[in-house]
Amino acid sequence: MSATTNTAVSPAFDRERAPDALSGLIIVLPCFDEAENLPDAVRLATDAAERCAAAHEIVVVDDGSSDDTADVAARLVALDPRLRLIVHGENCGYGQALRTGIAAARLPWVLLTDADLQCDCAFRLVRRELVQRLDLRASGALVGTELLVKSRAAGARVADLRQALRGRRIPRVGV
Repeated sequence: MSATTNTAVSPAFDRERAPDALSGLIIVLPCFDEAENLPDAVRLATDAAERCAAAHEIVVVDDGSSDDTADVAARLVALDPRLRLIVHGENCGYGQALRTGIAAARLPWVLLTDADLQCDCAFRLVRRELVQRLDLRASGALVGTELLVKSRAAGARVADLRQALRGRRIPRVGV
């Protein structure tokens, strides 16, 4: 696994911040072949983080993509010191991509969400001190269930909120 790291964490810009903003938030964006969606995913994550946290970082975890995801992410990292990129040399699976991002977390809150812009079913906000000690092991999508079960077993409060679903954008070929 190789890593491109940008370590600066800066306060939000001039956006109006929520009165009950988090002190610090890291958003983990696991990616596999998401070059087309990544700029929008990062923009949306940044906009939300600037409203919801005093300081934030976004960690893009490229899980061995075969498209230009890592290159697109590297260009975005060069534009914003709050972005970091971690690249898996080969596809290790969704669970490992999340674990990589979780391990990189340095701020008090961790938001796990996918860069595919489809649905927010992967939208999980967890205290860093909890999620980093859970010993998650699932390699695929069951990591979400594992996170829930192990969080409850550790005594965490769990809230389930309704989220809007988005359809995946499919590139138009030959148009």
